[in-house]
Amino acid sequence: MGTSVIVWNVRGLCDPEKRGRIKRLIGRKKPAVVGLTETKWRQCTNDLVTSVSGNRDTGWIAKDSDGSSGGIVVFWDKSRFQVCSSFVGRFFVGIELKQNSGLGSWFLAVVYGPQERAEKLAFLEDLNNFCQQVCVPICIAGDFNLVRSHDDYMGSRRGDELMNEFNTLINSLALLELPLGGSNSTWSRGGIDPVMSRIDRAFVSTDFDTLFPDCTLSALERVESDHNPLWIKWGDDRRIRRPWRFENMWLMDDRFFASLETWLQEPVVGVGSVFLLARRLQQLKQRIKVWNKEVFGNVNVKVDDLLERIKAFDLLEENGQLNDSEGAEREVLRGELQFALNLQEIMWRQKSNELWLKGGDLNTKFFHRVANYRRKFNFIESIKVNGRLMEGREELASGVVSFYQNLFKETLAFRPFPKNYCPQQLSASTVSDLVKPFSEAEVWAALVSFDGGKSPGPDGFTFEFLKKCWFQMRMNLMQAFEEFHRTGSLPKCVTHSFICLVPKKDSVEDVKDLRPISLMGSINKLLSKVLMERMGSILPSLVSDYQHASVRGRQISEAGLIANEIIDSRRKSNKPGLMFKLDLEKAFDNVSWDCLFKILSNLGFPQKWQNWIRGAMCSPVLSILVNGESHGFFSSSKGLRQGDPLSPGLFVLVMDVLSFMLGKLREKGKFRGFFIDEEQNRGEVTHLLFADDTLIFCEAEPDQVLSLLGTLVCFQAVTGLKVNLDKSMMYTVGEVPEPSFFADIFGCKWSRDTSKYLGFPLGARPNSIAVWDPVINSVQHRLEGWKGKMLSFGGRLTLNSSCLNSQVVYYCSLFLAPKTVMDRIEKLQKRFIWSGTGEKQKFHLVGWDLCKATKKNGGIGALDFESFNHAMLCKWMWKFAEDRGRWWRDLIEIKYSNGVSLWHTGKRREGRNSSVWVNILRMFDTFWKHVCIDPGGGAWVSFWHDSWIPKTILADSYPRIAAAALSPDAWISDIVHRSGESLTWDINLNVSLRGGAERERVCLIEFLNSHAVERLGFGPARIEWLPNPDTVLSVRSLYRCLTAARFPGVSQFPAKAVWKSVVPLKICGFLWICFHQKILTIDNLKRRGWALANRCELCQKEEESVSHIFVDCDFTKQVWNGVISCCPLERVPSNDITSTIRNWPSDIPDCIEGWISFCSLHAICWTVWRERNRRIFDLSRTAHGVLSKRVVRTIVEWVIAKGKVDKGSGSAWLSSVLLS
Repeated sequence: MGTSVIVWNVRGLCDPEKRGRIKRLIGRKKPAVVGLTETKWRQCTNDLVTSVSGNRDTGWIAKDSDGSSGGIVVFWDKSRFQVCSSFVGRFFVGIELKQNSGLGSWFLAVVYGPQERAEKLAFLEDLNNFCQQVCVPICIAGDFNLVRSHDDYMGSRRGDELMNEFNTLINSLALLELPLGGSNSTWSRGGIDPVMSRIDRAFVSTDFDTLFPDCTLSALERVESDHNPLWIKWGDDRRIRRPWRFENMWLMDDRFFASLETWLQEPVVGVGSVFLLARRLQQLKQRIKVWNKEVFGNVNVKVDDLLERIKAFDLLEENGQLNDSEGAEREVLRGELQFALNLQEIMWRQKSNELWLKGGDLNTKFFHRVANYRRKFNFIESIKVNGRLMEGREELASGVVSFYQNLFKETLAFRPFPKNYCPQQLSASTVSDLVKPFSEAEVWAALVSFDGGKSPGPDGFTFEFLKKCWFQMRMNLMQAFEEFHRTGSLPKCVTHSFICLVPKKDSVEDVKDLRPISLMGSINKLLSKVLMERMGSILPSLVSDYQHASVRGRQISEAGLIANEIIDSRRKSNKPGLMFKLDLEKAFDNVSWDCLFKILSNLGFPQKWQNWIRGAMCSPVLSILVNGESHGFFSSSKGLRQGDPLSPGLFVLVMDVLSFMLGKLREKGKFRGFFIDEEQNRGEVTHLLFADDTLIFCEAEPDQVLSLLGTLVCFQAVTGLKVNLDKSMMYTVGEVPEPSFFADIFGCKWSRDTSKYLGFPLGARPNSIAVWDPVINSVQHRLEGWKGKMLSFGGRLTLNSSCLNSQVVYYCSLFLAPKTVMDRIEKLQKRFIWSGTGEKQKFHLVGWDLCKATKKNGGIGALDFESFNHAMLCKWMWKFAEDRGRWWRDLIEIKYSNGVSLWHTGKRREGRNSSVWVNILRMFDTFWKHVCIDPGGGAWVSFWHDSWIPKTILADSYPRIAAAALSPDAWISDIVHRSGESLTWDINLNVSLRGGAERERVCLIEFLNSHAVERLGFGPARIEWLPNPDTVLSVRSLYRCLTAARFPGVSQFPAKAVWKSVVPLKICGFLWICFHQKILTIDNLKRRGWALANRCELCQKEEESVSHIFVDCDFTKQVWNGVISCCPLERVPSNDITSTIRNWPSDIPDCIEGWISFCSLHAICWTVWRERNRRIFDLSRTAHGVLSKRVVRTIVEWVIAKGKVDKGSGSAWLSSVLLS
């Protein structure tokens, strides 16, 4: 039987009639527990509670109101729960409940946050103190009167009062917020201009989420109060029929490959290679199901069984009854347990889809938590379909399937098409390359580009299976590709796709708030990838400059830069203008196939290629996944599948029709965009595209707006893509008279406020802290406290390095972050990295500047946000030099160069620089420290002001000569003259030189003859990346240079000895801390102010220090000797741990004995440290001989898990050593 809880701010319960209505509303959901806030009951009585609950056998606890404000009551069904404890505080009421069915107890805290700032601070402090004392799983829900981000406000401009403090509390308590379904807001102030916010929330602890993994949160309809009731429920016993999927953990079992060889020998009946391959996979699916049940088994059950058996041996040991054979058997079981735990981690990592974090560190709890959260976030309790609310399993599925059947159905038999649409025709050689036979190399290249753990389609097979079984499946795959090359058709069993519904926002109310993502079968998706790779190489020549998505060589940041620059130019020109940000309704889903093939035909794509597109793309059979279950089986007649590798490339071809139409409109003089140089009307920009994200610029003229609207209507008729005017926005640029007049013509809303495009703020002030709030919130969300609690140290290192999501990168690529922003992000990073130490006081063990150093230099490569920001901005200068002929570069050149050296764009027009370009120019000196111009023939390179001789600018080195130069802006080609192999320098001066100036001129000529001659050639100029002139500058390489200069770290750090790929990252991180002598041994704790008696727990002889515990301790020496007796080591410990690590071998071994020596330092230090902690905290002891064998076994498990040694030979070697 499921359990549900309702928590609701009812805005007063003094009216008997209102109590009756609320009783009926609550009764419909039949909750087991109800928490009501703002009751305004000065004294709660049993009669009052009964009048709301409708049940006299109800337990309750209450906090009376303060006059006519506040008041909380919590009541529950006594037949289902017994109360273990309760608490009434100033701002919340809590009860610990235990279900009569026998499940463990859990705590519910119902909160009502205060209004005043001072009281809010007290509220957060009380909540923190209270949660620290609760030792059982806890759920905290109610009206907090606080928000977590600016997005929680709708229709208002309230500040971020205590937002940071609230988020800090949530992170420090490691709480998970339950995703809200059913509404975007939980409170509304009605009226003509309603104001809404999300101030009612529900949080759970990680152990609550473990106890009730299916716990969900929904907002019920807002009646009788201006707050939505929160409905929390879990424990639904309904079984979900989820589609079968291949588990990548099976690939870790050698028995799988042995069985696969047998299965592939079985005959398959059918016609055609593609169909036979599909039948082969279907047959394999049935065989694997049986093998998993009868041979492999349930890994979770296996882990539990091994833990019980090991526990039984541990009990024997505690009673002194464990003999040698039983001890050896326990060690074998521990090895099996480690292997099973690794399998478990792989399973949950695949389910969580958190593929940034590699396995091996046993972050299973984290993967499990993320998988549960994704399931909650994607769960649909109810949804509106065409205005009707759908609830219940069958009704919900029926409504959603019906919606998508209609969405993917073409309603028009004929669509018009523009005359003379032929922007670019494919050449004969290009056509030949497009339809050439598929090679094994390109199929393999497409296969390895896929992440092996992504969600599979209807056949259930992941790409990890095809990669690992390429040798066995290669022939069948290539035969299928050869048949498709001939016929261009695929059977329905191959084109069948699941449609996975992914919420576009946090709270989903309507089916249109869901994004349909196609989960294609492995064969179909691999084929689409191969076709897209072929088409991708020719898209740059087919698609106009306005489009920046899915076109090789074009970047999203270029669109952001152009948008900011064009708006800046328009504003400074004092000319009024309009900017339209269009919303295309279900863009991918509405593409007309008829239009698509007319485009392909006009561009010159051969008929064979078009047949391939029809076969791979336009013959799908779809099923909808609703809450994990497959429903429906129908065909489509329009739309491009999101999730299909081909879709982005085909979509930009369709969107290019809009560019064509707007170009024709401009040619007729009916439409004009903005100019990058408004003074001379140069560099016109009419629109920008990134897939369906569309930004259109036009003059504030009614005729132009009408012409634009008519063009968009024609675009819809041609392509099927409809502009949703209700969601589109018009923004004014400059002083536009009567903007509402233009908005009414277009039929959309309007605003004077700056907007965002592709995540880039437009026209914003980058030095404003508020502009960077989305970045701070993004990093804070990425580094949430509960993740730190669940992840190992290695996992936290990896997550910290990957906290740069798209929004962070967008901002850093255009804006220079204020120091306050950098400090806040750094604080978040430090707190996250050093969380999870098990102590309430989180020690920052190693200095942050040292952490920022690279691993090669003794750090951990912690992100230095400032260096990353600078590297991103510097990249523009490199791009400007390299991207000759590119549209964005031409626009920047028009706006800023004005005949000056292109390498110094904007230096002579500083008064006209935009805030974005100012940020880039601030990196000028940083950039030129790491690059140099290869001048070629010297054209367009300034003789005096450009760095064309490494680390030299002649104007700076010879200032008096440069000041006297007749042509201070001369190019090199103007000054140098060639005569055969010799060069002469024509340096004309406007004054005669004397004394020191003349000597400086002579020195200049000598310097040029000795250093400059070899630099000059005959080709065009280019920029060299000084650290490696043969490569191009990348953000990563420049970032490394910047951090190496700012954070030099430790000289001669033994990085190869510490960071070994075969060793779990958390243990490598542990050894790194040991090298720096920062592990929390007793002597280090005393340095931090702890009053402790210092005695080594292992030997009971000497004082404990880092070097003693790992090198000098007699007990540790016996562990070392035990490992050496099993396998001789190349090195033995030195006098101290730092020297030992520094001298440890780092060459990759080629045999199992070599791996033991290679990894023994990590394994021994880790094992000894854990034994030390068990003796202190668990009062348990293990003999040194057992630990030595455990070390050897651990290393063998590492190398087997990393594929360095196969499991059979590794286990055989281990048995022979440990049993000898």
